[in-house]
Amino acid sequence: MPEKETCFDTQCITDHRLYSVRFKWTISNWDYVSMLGSGDKLSSSLFWSPEKPEIKCCMNLYPDGIDRDARGYLSLFLEVKEVNGVSISETTCQIPSKFDLILLEKRNNDVEMEVQFGKKHLQHMFNKEENDWGFKRFVEKGKLRGTSLSVICNLDFILKGEYQHVCSSAVAAPSGDNLACLAEDMASLLEDHTFADISIGIGETVFRAHKTVLAARSSVFKAMFAHRCKESSSNRVDICDTSPETWRHVMRFLYTGNMGVEHRVEDLAEILKVADKYEVNSLKAACADLLARQICFDNFEEILLLAHMHKAAGLKQACCQFMKHSAQRVVCKPEWEELQKSWPDLTSEVLTQVIRRSKKSS
Repeated sequence: MPEKETCFDTQCITDHRLYSVRFKWTISNWDYVSMLGSGDKLSSSLFWSPEKPEIKCCMNLYPDGIDRDARGYLSLFLEVKEVNGVSISETTCQIPSKFDLILLEKRNNDVEMEVQFGKKHLQHMFNKEENDWGFKRFVEKGKLRGTSLSVICNLDFILKGEYQHVCSSAVAAPSGDNLACLAEDMASLLEDHTFADISIGIGETVFRAHKTVLAARSSVFKAMFAHRCKESSSNRVDICDTSPETWRHVMRFLYTGNMGVEHRVEDLAEILKVADKYEVNSLKAACADLLARQICFDNFEEILLLAHMHKAAGLKQACCQFMKHSAQRVVCKPEWEELQKSWPDLTSEVLTQVIRRSKKSS
């Protein structure tokens, strides 16, 4: 006889849904790219699962190894960059993942072929302290003789039940087209001074703007305009610690939410300083993310100090991650020695983080 079905007064299901993404990254002119030195990094564009675009990843490849120990090998890592628009280093997310890394090369006009020993399978729990995972010695550099190189990443991951969000409203989220139209309209408003009611003076350059927009985007401007102060009554704000070009980028973001093209490290540093001063947190986060992608051996100390002085936690974590793989080279630099003298607490904090992460990954 069939067993009688058990009845329960109440039930609970924690649904761990599986998400997948298949990504291919092709690097042309590999015979030239392979001449880059140890520690030099190439990064792919961001990619994500079509079903879960909130989780954004990228691939990081070092043609001649990530550090001195890996010289002569290709180093390859998968990195989780963002969760719900925020750097993973600023979240408490735990993302259990399994992924394959496959290396293909193309010689002359031949079809792409899988590199010998160029396929590896990994599993890892991505989180704010270990947001990248891969191999320092993925494959010997000397075995790669193709004119182009491709990396394939087959990634599967789940989100723990406590990180799933259920929409409590039937109102649909704005579509990409609507957001693009909104950005265009706000850009037009920035150029149209008809209803502008505040002047921003930077040296001899004057920008016209709208108090409501500035107040909505910056808590500092909101407080400034809400109280009886000189700027509120005169309808003018004078700024003496930035350049007109930097402020032009800031204004563009305040109105459109768009950083435009990626900027040089020097430009991003100046924009981040202004964003921090006026508490435009979304702009500060955008600058920090772009700077994190440009950390290299030559600018490491500059970006680390910038992150520390302006409390950019995600950017500082990215610096610690870079230091984890490049500590042997960095500590020999005169710039690092100078930083140790001027900012001993900062350098001690970074080295402590590196040691702790190395123990976890060993």
